[in-house]
Amino acid sequence: MSTKRIDSPLVGLGFYVASLMVMALISVLVKLLADQYPVSQVLLFRFAFSVIPLFGFMLLTAGISSMRTSRIRDHAIRSVSGIISVSLFFYAIALLPLAEATMISYSSPIFITMLSIVVLAEYIGVRRWFAVILGFAGVIIITQPGGELFGPGSIFALGSAMAAAFVVVWLRLLSDTESPITTSIIYNAMGMLVFATWTMISGWVPVQSGVHWLLLVAVGLLASFQQFFFAVAFKYSEASMLAPFEYLILVFATIAGYLIWDEIPGTSSMIGAAFIVASGFVIIVRSRRSKNQFAVSRRI
Repeated sequence: MSTKRIDSPLVGLGFYVASLMVMALISVLVKLLADQYPVSQVLLFRFAFSVIPLFGFMLLTAGISSMRTSRIRDHAIRSVSGIISVSLFFYAIALLPLAEATMISYSSPIFITMLSIVVLAEYIGVRRWFAVILGFAGVIIITQPGGELFGPGSIFALGSAMAAAFVVVWLRLLSDTESPITTSIIYNAMGMLVFATWTMISGWVPVQSGVHWLLLVAVGLLASFQQFFFAVAFKYSEASMLAPFEYLILVFATIAGYLIWDEIPGTSSMIGAAFIVASGFVIIVRSRRSKNQFAVSRRI
């Protein structure tokens, strides 16, 4: 795929919304499969069947030479943080209602802002600090420390958001010299090795039916499509134009949770989600005005 950006915002938005819908579908499959199989085994399928089509795409386009890199440390940080983020998100999905797990995990902009100060030496003004505080308030309202939602699931979701911040910052650093396909292949290959080793140590749970095989493979294949749609979206549109639409995933997750598991987010969860979304919008607007555009990198 050519790296040259084509100015067609509606096409980019279409691919971006498609990537969000695919992410919601992956979350549904993970929650269904987590009742039958260890999350680590689901993660093995997620990474293994993502790296295969991505590697094939790389061979047909950029060629094997595109895998050469001198930035091993940066790739390692991006990959490890991505593996941690997606792993914690899958565990959160297994333990929490789908909407609540998604709401908490989408507090990433809060941590991206704070990490950007340290790693990228960015100046953060009063309004963005206000947005950070607003986002933290939203997380507290949803999890209600001491309440029924507070526990390992909410901690995993919050940890996923924190690790995702490292993904975004290091993707920004890598984008100067590395192609998205190279970064994605290294990340997914490392994830496959990690969870292949984990599964060998913890033990393989036999897959019970052909349908389950299809669902497990689909998690990985859909993840590769989601990453492709996400990359294409930014080929046609600027990050600042697409970023506000990211919170549509909360709508998709809420609808899916209601239709499949009859989950209805409580009032406090909806108020907390509103705080998180408002925080994200403020951070996006301020980042755009300071010419520092970013999008929250998806962990799926």
